[in-house]
Amino acid sequence: MVGGVGTSPDGRQVAFTLITQDAEENQQRSAIWLAPADGSAPARQLTAGKRRDLHPLFSPDGGRLAFTSNREKEWRQDLYVADLRGGEPRQVLKTPRGVADFDWSPDGTQFAILARPDWPANPDRKAPKNEDQARARYQERVRHLQHFRYRLDGAGPLDDEQPQVWVAGADGSGLRMLTEGDFAIARVRWTPDGRIAFLSNREPDHWRSLKAAVYAVSPDGNPEPQRLTDFFTSANAFAISPQGRVAVIAGSDGPGSVYARHQRLYVDGECLTCGLDRSLWAGVLADTHPTAECPDPAWSADGRWVYVPMTDRGTLGVSRVPADGGEPQPVVGGHRVVSFWSLGGDTLGLVSTAQDQPLLVNAAAADGSRERTLYEPNPWVKERGLGEIAAFDVELNGDRVDAWRLLPPGRQAGSKVPTLVYIHGGPHAAYGWSFPFVFNILAGAGYAVVFCNPPGSQSYSEEYAGRLTGSWGETDFPYVMALADKAVADGFADPARMGVAGASYGGFATLWTVGHTDRFRAAISMRPVTDLNSFYGSSDIGWDFGARSFGAEPWEEPERFRRLSAVTYADQIKTPLRIIGSSGDLRTPLEQAEQVYHRLLKMGREVDLVVFHGEPHAVVVAGKPWNRVEHMRYVLDWWDRHLKA
Repeated sequence: MVGGVGTSPDGRQVAFTLITQDAEENQQRSAIWLAPADGSAPARQLTAGKRRDLHPLFSPDGGRLAFTSNREKEWRQDLYVADLRGGEPRQVLKTPRGVADFDWSPDGTQFAILARPDWPANPDRKAPKNEDQARARYQERVRHLQHFRYRLDGAGPLDDEQPQVWVAGADGSGLRMLTEGDFAIARVRWTPDGRIAFLSNREPDHWRSLKAAVYAVSPDGNPEPQRLTDFFTSANAFAISPQGRVAVIAGSDGPGSVYARHQRLYVDGECLTCGLDRSLWAGVLADTHPTAECPDPAWSADGRWVYVPMTDRGTLGVSRVPADGGEPQPVVGGHRVVSFWSLGGDTLGLVSTAQDQPLLVNAAAADGSRERTLYEPNPWVKERGLGEIAAFDVELNGDRVDAWRLLPPGRQAGSKVPTLVYIHGGPHAAYGWSFPFVFNILAGAGYAVVFCNPPGSQSYSEEYAGRLTGSWGETDFPYVMALADKAVADGFADPARMGVAGASYGGFATLWTVGHTDRFRAAISMRPVTDLNSFYGSSDIGWDFGARSFGAEPWEEPERFRRLSAVTYADQIKTPLRIIGSSGDLRTPLEQAEQVYHRLLKMGREVDLVVFHGEPHAVVVAGKPWNRVEHMRYVLDWWDRHLKA
């Protein structure tokens, strides 16, 4: 897997993070690699990769590369710098709880850092002997909660103290904290005039708001941070041009669920993509790289263009938008998903995946021309017999729904094979033109796989994504059935050997499906939402996501929450069902799976529950290597047991 990319300011080099699976230690490891952007020489490994080296960022002069690593402590990312003329990378600074984000100053003499302060002292106990003991004591503390955001899937319980902005010399000297207070902060970036900008909300209601603005603070910490922009809903990323203009990628305001609304580009407060009915950033799924955050917009050196991600019908590419208004121009596109990219000089470094290619590290000119491959991490794929994938669109209710079908390699023409209908999560994610790694494993085991983007999916119109608000299951269930019907009508699906599966919202939709039809021979519901009332309080995002997704609070519309809960229809489930959950999942906690499991078990239905200890929601991507193998084995075992003749 490849987890990120950085392009040197002169556009001559591309750095990227290569993630590997350490089978012996059962951990994911990552190293920084470096390649000439013109492809004149092979990529070379820059760091050892025995730990997790992440977030490569070139210095302004291009001669040094900074990155974070957990070399000293498994649980903490410290800041390292490698001199590209030679020599080993050296640790330049560490903070007690690790570096969450960083940026070079424009002259390369300082770092802006995002990190939490020291562990708070306990007046009742002696000082801890070392930092491991300090951390252990902190994790055992009694917590006094007053806000919603005290845990996060993948991170676990959050520290009580918010990250703050720090500044230090490029050698780590003079580290000092510039901000304070109980305000969440994200993404530290230097401004052209030498201040440090960041995303935050420092208003009294910050703890319950989804809005944020760009602030800036002087490196000497005086005066207080100044707000540079208005507040934006779900502000994800920002960048400041050499001329001082501020570009922000944020959600658009309007009726319906904010989670279904488009991400737009705003420059100096003006929306530049509101005339385009597409989202700049959406969850177009790809299981060959880690879950990606929205990349910062990137300014051209002359300030004429802003480069942004752009989605369209299951694709994710890069477009550039005229900073003074005008139509976005596609730069890197096609039937693929580009989740990581970086602009430096006249070069775009990018990481892409396509249905016939797991991953490529490429480079292109800033206008998208002269694209070339710098590194291919998975050449072995060309030696495997992959399934035959093709578009398989479905027509229903006046909609042309993007769908795909993957047939087993070597299938004889006219033969019928066991067929699996997969439903995506989100619910506002989307299947797309990425390499379907898991589906190819299933195809290699003899199964056809069909999957589609029903209403609720992003990368389409805002109206299409918003249709699911307040109607989970009810709106998209007919589209799932239409896809199954088409697979049978096309002649490859054996109607007596069909399965249905999905994860997260797809796990919910799987339960909804088998709670409303006996059409399928078997089902697998992975990390599902089942009871919307308990999800509201038990999920790390349920308090907000649940209310906005259903158009009301549970006490305002209790019947709606009951009607839309998959567990309500558990007594109607006759389909053999395997449920897979994780004890460390804070997004759809294990109790959601248990709600259905216990009911079906007591009713004497064929059901079992597979639990992965301590793993997060995204276990199939971010989980420990051998757990990812076991997850696949449990999936194949269930299908083989029920669908193989």
